[in-house]
Amino acid sequence: MLNMKFALYVISLFQILVDIRAFLFILTIVMAMFASMFFFILSDDDEIDDDDDEEERPFRTVSGSAMSIFRMTVGNFRLEWFEHSSSLRSSLAIDLFVAYMFTVFILSINVLIAVVSDSYDFALLRARKIFLLTRLELAGESEALGI
Repeated sequence: MLNMKFALYVISLFQILVDIRAFLFILTIVMAMFASMFFFILSDDDEIDDDDDEEERPFRTVSGSAMSIFRMTVGNFRLEWFEHSSSLRSSLAIDLFVAYMFTVFILSINVLIAVVSDSYDFALLRARKIFLLTRLELAGESEALGI
């Protein structure tokens, strides 16, 4: 029965990878959208020194914005990133941060769990059939080789 469980695992894994493509595409678009919004809000701060490194002000460049969005997605961020000489822009950046974290972390994780669950159910239905078909093919190859 171990082989049947392994077949279920492999089928589930491949089905999840197939089903998650659309989710990853949408997630990439959302991340790019928020990265560009943070870049436009926080990139032009006249009172901030140009000597500040990328770690202190990551949204000053497009590549820094993209990397910071990825870091925010995995929970690695600092609130100092959202400081600006204009209090309006600073509060807008914090509001945007809250919207991003809610959208990506809460809603997308729930969608991801639903996709994985559905993929597993689909694989569970197909696992026995594919396992037996593969076993039949192996028996046929063994018979043809005279083993």
